Order: sequence, then C-alpha cells, then structure tokens
Amino acid sequence: MESQMMSQTITFGPSAENFNVSRTLTSQYSRIRFNGLVSEPSMQMVADTMDEAFSYYHYDSIEIEINSPGGDARALDYLLEHCENWRVAGRKIATRGGLTCGSAGALMLSFGDIGTRQVSKSTELLFHHSRAMMEKAFVTAHVAEQMAIQLNALDRKMVDTLVNHILPHGDDAAFDGLALMQNRYHWLNVNFQESGESTISEHISRKEMLLLRHIFGGPEVKKRERVIEYIRSRFQADKRMALLEAYVLNLIDEVRGVTPSNEPGACFNRTFRGYKDKDRSRWL
Repeated sequence: MESQMMSQTITFGPSAENFNVSRTLTSQYSRIRFNGLVSEPSMQMVADTMDEAFSYYHYDSIEIEINSPGGDARALDYLLEHCENWRVAGRKIATRGGLTCGSAGALMLSFGDIGTRQVSKSTELLFHHSRAMMEKAFVTAHVAEQMAIQLNALDRKMVDTLVNHILPHGDDAAFDGLALMQNRYHWLNVNFQESGESTISEHISRKEMLLLRHIFGGPEVKKRERVIEYIRSRFQADKRMALLEAYVLNLIDEVRGVTPSNEPGACFNRTFRGYKDKDRSRWL
C-alpha cells in the first residue's frame, strides 16, 4: 500500500549536516570554499554566497573550491539549477577540486564551466550512481521495486545532464566535445608512451589506457555512443576514477603540474570570453 511506503533520501554519497562554506574576495576574483557534505543547508549557503558575489559585489566570475565526499541528490540539483540561472545571465562559474571530490562533490566539480575545472595531483575523484538511505532496514518487495525505479530514473537524468554539459550535441553546441576528448586522448597516448609510464602513469593505469584506446583509438562510427556508454559503466562501477581518465572524458580540464595548463587566471578575469570563443584549441 502507498501509505506503507517509508521515506527515503536519495544520495550520491554520505548524508549529514557537517559542512563549512567560506569566501575570499579580492579585486580580481571571488572564491567560495565548500568543505563537507552536500545537503540542503550547505547548498543553500553556497547559493547565497554566489548571489552575494554576483549581485552585491558585481563579479563577472567566481570560483567554487570543493572538498566533499558527496551528499544529497536533491540539494545538488538545487545548486546546479542556481548555477545555470547565473550562466544564462552571463556569469562564469569555475570549479577547483580539493583533496576529495566524491559522488555529488565530483559532480559539482564537473558541472563547472568548461575550461575552468582544475584539480591537484592529490585530488581523489569518485563518480557513481545514486543511493537510497532509509529510516528502517526492512522493506517489502513492492517498496524495493519502487525505489529501484526511482533510482534508475534519477541516474539516467543525472548522467544525461552531465553528458549534455561535457559533450553537447547539435548545430548550436557551444563547443565540439568529442573533438576535445579526442585531442586530449592523443596528448595522453603520446605522453604515456614517451614517459616510460613514470610521471603520467601515476595518474592512469595501463588498464584504463586500454579502455580509453577502445573508445578513441577505434573507428569514428558511433564514437559518441561509446563515450556515453563508458561514462555510464564508470558510474555503475562505483570506483575511484583516475585523474587523467577524467581529463580525457572532459570531466575536468586540468591536473595542475601534469596536463597542459589553461590560460592563467582566465576563469577569474572580468574580460573572460567564455568557452564559446572561436579559439577552442587552448582547451586541450
């Protein structure tokens, strides 16, 4: 019976109210630091701090520094919608990964503006599908079935939204995501071989290289479909993602000190032209 269904929270990781949001303002940029779990209060505070930077201080761009193991899916949706509203208004939102970007925290990082999403060599990334946390440990088959339907729908929506961000499709696409991924794979393949699997191999394994080679070293036919299927399989695996794997898949844009650097400070500059600029080659 419907009245017997227990309440549950859909999450991409841990769920609690432990978080800290702070901000730094300079003449050049506004940086928001978010540490902790993604929840309704924490995402509301990040959104309010973003509003302050854009509306009160009139910054054209901000950076969100993220150190989070994950959290609530609805709260993440709220923040992503808030970010998109500011993008429509012409504002830029850069993201930077801290030591941990897991689950909803990893998605926050990836949904930053293309060309601005940075991590350090020590950042750990984890992408996975959503999970349900329930008030009671025992459920009926009907409740479990309904939960599975809800989770599968949420998973499809989130991956589809992410794919539209990193791999836009159609004549009005802001950039050629597939060409960008192909260029990054070419850079990685050359450097992986020439490095003797030393520095580069610290951030990607031979197995991961072989999986990427299957996608980008194969025929052009259905390459986009192979990329999407691979991303879905990585979410399903619920395993840590190599930094250079995420780089090739356009989930991040720079591993500081490893990959080619983006324009210094471009994401903070008031004259930042955004990723619709014709000079797309800088985002290898």
